Amino acid sequence: MQRQNARVDNFPDLANSISNSKNAEAKLTTYWISWDKVLTPKKNGGLGAISLRAANLALLGKWLWRLKSDVSSLWARLVLSIHSSSRVWKFFPVRMGITGVWKNIVSVSNDLNLCNINFMELCKKQLGAGNGTFFWYEDWTGSGILKDIFPDLFQLESRKMCLIRDRYQMNGGSLEWVWEWKRMTLSMAEKIELSCCKLILQSVNISNVKDSWRWLGDNSGNFAVGSLRRMWEEFSFPELAYKHFWNNWVPIKVNFLGWRAVLNRLPSKRGLANRGVHMTSTTCVLCDADEESETHLFLQCTWVKEIWASIALWCELDLSGIDSMEQILAITHALLQSNAQKKAVNTIILATICFIWKARNDAIFNNKRVSTRLVVEEVKSNTFLWVKK
Repeated sequence: MQRQNARVDNFPDLANSISNSKNAEAKLTTYWISWDKVLTPKKNGGLGAISLRAANLALLGKWLWRLKSDVSSLWARLVLSIHSSSRVWKFFPVRMGITGVWKNIVSVSNDLNLCNINFMELCKKQLGAGNGTFFWYEDWTGSGILKDIFPDLFQLESRKMCLIRDRYQMNGGSLEWVWEWKRMTLSMAEKIELSCCKLILQSVNISNVKDSWRWLGDNSGNFAVGSLRRMWEEFSFPELAYKHFWNNWVPIKVNFLGWRAVLNRLPSKRGLANRGVHMTSTTCVLCDADEESETHLFLQCTWVKEIWASIALWCELDLSGIDSMEQILAITHALLQSNAQKKAVNTIILATICFIWKARNDAIFNNKRVSTRLVVEEVKSNTFLWVKK
């Protein structure tokens, strides 16, 4: 019993020691790139990692799409029997008084609206025979929702939940619209609205196929989780100042290295020192002259300049005046060559950055110094292998 009490008495000290060790580890943690840049799509200059929130919203949005496109399925009929109303029409029927999964799924459309993504406008009704489309509540003409365009006619309608099929008949191969008004005599305003409504209906084509839905967020017309996720990510993570060209001829780790180099987010000696890491020296190990930063290591180091001179001679490039990583990676934009040739030059530049970094690491961690000639040979041989693949 005494031993148990001793353990309980010592528990606060043990908890404090664990907490202090975690705090110490947190202080040593080095963050190189903000999470927003990691999640920013590649076309906007980021790393293009998938946002779990965007993926979750898109997957939930898929159920909203399936309710519209697969209304005859058992689960859809069950949802509609619980949440739909014969008096009030909603694009996505939900009874707010009933808690559960479906209520949470419908709320996804509100989350998307915060990102200027109108899910309902992305769902376009493809008219067939009109058996599955509400005449007054849905935008099936392309001009808008008829009850909003013609409010007087809508008030005059005796069956407000009628389908399109209830409002036309075929007479000798010609289409005739039929109406069910609450009264036979129409006011002047109602007559004007009816004339305008008939003008809109003149362009409607009725066929014998079933009504269907088209997803405007993808060129195929079919709903894709990826298309909705990308829309959310592109709105949530706008373009960065630098837009990296992700070269698929180059290994992804080399692309990543070039991207980090432009952002000054590599663990150079200056970068480590700026983040509180104790460094015995911040001098460049390749030239032993200046402080090692990304710009110095890849462009200004006298040892590195010999490599770039050989690369420039090999590719017939003019690298004079280049003083930043962004400039050297964007040099292909000014080349009067085909896209394939520009991509090949970009591959060579990324390979050069990669093997300069490798030579630097060998010198620091393996105490191994390599010649500039050997680095240039590695660049050429590996570039050939990457392009050939």
